[in-house]
Parts: sequence; structure tokens; C-alpha cells
Amino acid sequence: MKEKKLGSTVVRLLQGDITTCDVDAIVSPVLFAEGEDANVTQMPEPGDHDVTLIETPYLKARFVLHTGAVETTTTAGAGKIRRLIKSVLAEAQQQELETLAIPPLGTGLGRFPIEKCAEILLSELQRSVQMENNHLRKVIFVFDNQKSYKTFEQVLAHF
Repeated sequence: MKEKKLGSTVVRLLQGDITTCDVDAIVSPVLFAEGEDANVTQMPEPGDHDVTLIETPYLKARFVLHTGAVETTTTAGAGKIRRLIKSVLAEAQQQELETLAIPPLGTGLGRFPIEKCAEILLSELQRSVQMENNHLRKVIFVFDNQKSYKTFEQVLAHF
């Protein structure tokens, strides 16, 4: 696991399942349901960048910061991802969350390039944790494959 500090915040990279992270909140476009509703997922309309905080008694994380799906193109994706991560980080700071797990937004079905995604996520995280009232102490970026992990790791090393 790669690790680097941005101000007082530790940034970690992890290849694995975001739902197993022991953090205050995970970021996800999927609503996780329990019991009979376990197969139910709900996605807000594309382009909807509102973030909803949902309690999760059945995950290691206390909350899910539920986001809309990020449908991207190479030209329009950067702005969408930037707006979304700003909303996520603002909500995390407002809720005084100390630990957060974030996937590479827009790089799955949205097919946004991982290297550009890394640059956006890290620059917005750095901006957020430099604020006077920063509460974030640890942010884990979680990847489902080695290629994405390695690319993000290279961007973090030069950041």
C-alpha cells in the first residue's frame, strides 16, 4: 500500500474492495441495501452531483457518501469529476469525517482516463485539506485493478 501525506492528511492507495474499508465513510454511486433489498441499487440521474450521507450499519464504514453516476467523455468528464469530488469533500468536511475511502470516480463505466482522474482527485483533496477547518486525517483511494493502482501511484509520487 502506497502512502503519502498532504498537509496533516495521510493519503493511502489500496487495491481491493471499498466496501471492506474501516473508515467513517465510503464514496459510492451505488446505494447499498440490506436483507430483502440487497439486490436493489439506485442511481441518481446522470449529472446529478448532490451527495447524500447515508448511515450503514452493515458495512465497516459508518456512512456512504452516495453520489450520482459520473457519465463522462474525455472533454466533458474533467469538469464533472471535479464538481463531484468538490461536493464529496465539502460534505465530508461539513460532517467532520476523519477517514474516507474514494474510488477513481468516472473511470469505470464513464471510461475517463485514470491518470487525469488522479490529477483531479488529488488536487481537489489537497485544496480541501489545506482549509483551516480540515477534519480529514486519512483518505484511502481504492482500486479494483492493479493497472489503475499503479497509474494513480505514479501520479501521487509526482504530486
